[in-house]
Amino acid sequence: MSAWPLQVGNAAGAATCRIAGGGNEKPGANVSPPPGAIPTFAVQSLHELCELLEQTACSSSSSSSSSSSTQGRCIPAGSPLALGWAASSSHAPSDATLPGAPAPGLDFLDHLLEGGVLQAASCSFPVMGAAAGGLAACDVGGESLLHVGCGDGGLTKMAGSKGLAVMGVDSDVAVALKRGLRCCTYATGQPLGPGSLTGVGKQVDAVLVYTPAGLAAERADGIRPGLTAAQCLEGHALAELATVLGKGGRVCLEAPGGGSSRGAAEQALAAAGFELREWELWGDDGERVRMVAAKL
Repeated sequence: MSAWPLQVGNAAGAATCRIAGGGNEKPGANVSPPPGAIPTFAVQSLHELCELLEQTACSSSSSSSSSSSTQGRCIPAGSPLALGWAASSSHAPSDATLPGAPAPGLDFLDHLLEGGVLQAASCSFPVMGAAAGGLAACDVGGESLLHVGCGDGGLTKMAGSKGLAVMGVDSDVAVALKRGLRCCTYATGQPLGPGSLTGVGKQVDAVLVYTPAGLAAERADGIRPGLTAAQCLEGHALAELATVLGKGGRVCLEAPGGGSSRGAAEQALAAAGFELREWELWGDDGERVRMVAAKL
């Protein structure tokens, strides 16, 4: 299994196995999974996997045996290897910062898809060709999405796995590129400053901005790793977002509120040629904003 389905398995809470050297990576490439693509276990061959599954099945179904082993590997009955995270949610990482945990923002992405704000393709996995049932074989194509502030690409890749034609942009996209994603850096030093999205090179159907809790705080060096809602609603930021959106293109945002109000947001959006479609204070303390706006 390659890095792509490993990350999808992580997000779905399913057990995954990585076969050393297997997958659809380019020959000679470094096939070590990037951060976020964490297999439940790894084997060296299909033969070893078959043996391991046979032994594990016996272990999990027998009440008289508490563990089994193959090639020196001990597998307790009821372990995540035997059952998978879906069968025992206590094995799934609850902290989004832990290796293998679902990407932060996945709930917001699901909210947008379920509400019809974003239209996904009828199938996913763009790394697969038509013969493998990937995006090239879809009857219904997914919308194009620009993920602003993509970071390490965890959420970006989940968007792709859901059937969206996604591209990421950030100040540093080195890790995202290792995930096999299409990414570019801001053309200027300022995120969403004038000309910063020049490298995108085309218009998209929607823009996604998601800032996890804590990433919008200013560090000691004066740098903010993430964008606040207030920053995205500044005139120059909205003007730059408008350059990559056609009529009806959407801006989908979840970020720390930064003191933003619905009235002020509507005014700023209207001045930049957008219409507010959705506004919600989110989170336990109501300090996060969920917003959807469309270009007029």
